[in-house]
Amino acid sequence: MVPHDLRFLPISIAAIVVLAWELPTGLAQEALDQTATINVTEENDSFGSSVDKHYTQGVRLSVASGETTSGSRVSIADSILLPGKSAESPSTYRYSVFFGQSLFTPENTLLTTPDPRDRPYAGWLYVGTAFYRETPQVLDRAEITVGVVGPSAGGAATQNDWHTITRGFLGLRHVNGWDAQLHDEPGLILTQERKWRIPGNIGGLEADLLPEVNASAGNIFTYGAAGFLVRLGQRISVDWGPPRVQPGISGTDFVNRGRLDGKGFAWYVFAGTEERLVARNIFLDGNTFEHSASVSKEPFVADFTAGFALVFPSGRATLSYVRRTDEFKTQIGQDQFLSITLALLF
Repeated sequence: MVPHDLRFLPISIAAIVVLAWELPTGLAQEALDQTATINVTEENDSFGSSVDKHYTQGVRLSVASGETTSGSRVSIADSILLPGKSAESPSTYRYSVFFGQSLFTPENTLLTTPDPRDRPYAGWLYVGTAFYRETPQVLDRAEITVGVVGPSAGGAATQNDWHTITRGFLGLRHVNGWDAQLHDEPGLILTQERKWRIPGNIGGLEADLLPEVNASAGNIFTYGAAGFLVRLGQRISVDWGPPRVQPGISGTDFVNRGRLDGKGFAWYVFAGTEERLVARNIFLDGNTFEHSASVSKEPFVADFTAGFALVFPSGRATLSYVRRTDEFKTQIGQDQFLSITLALLF
């Protein structure tokens, strides 16, 4: 169940947008932007707390290219992206490569033999590539992610080494149950996403509504999702929202520095939600081909997020708060975490 204070958040945001929206007359044609973007995203449930549980940490490093309109990558992108290329609204293309690691634990990490009613220990180490096709109104994204779940993902070493290093000032405890983690298994995720941009003005500031639908398939995650972000600020078309670790409502690895329009910076605040219908989540269902720890998952999961972003000619900084509804039947209490992204533009 969604808590009372969050249940009406999507309706409230939509009502504000409907009441205040003033559609602009159009978007100017612009030159290709050659800005490359390096992002580091850190998601952690220990910001402001010394307790690790469930989705406890995720880190993701990505490098995104500048824009292009021709070449072999454009042909590849058009062959794997959703159909919908339009001659009336010329498209630009970007690509990115990324690397990351995510860690999952039960709530009680002091037990050597974990509680079978709680989610299993698991690490996920991965690399991937994403292709983007953008018009002023629509963004398509396709991702291919490969990696490994299990001891080879290095989750035990990452978590306990960090706890040892920071014990003196964070008070983090040794985690005892990693011997019971999921077994080694190679992983594959194929992802498709489409976003729409509905621009407007609210109280003299730029605003946009970013509805999105997406789907992922593979032995790690299989789900369909829909959601939206609402943003308010200045020069907000520099991106499509902050990047996130999958799963979750995500923006773009890239920043279009040309859309700063010669100004010193851009900024926006945002809020939104994503609802997922989950067919498979290996971190709850357990290994695909071997017997392992598992719990009964919830088929419907929702994320609620809010935060802000600052974009300068040389970088981007974003902070997101995320509240996630229960992911499995025996879960006690919804999860919440912070997502921080720092980016270098060059």
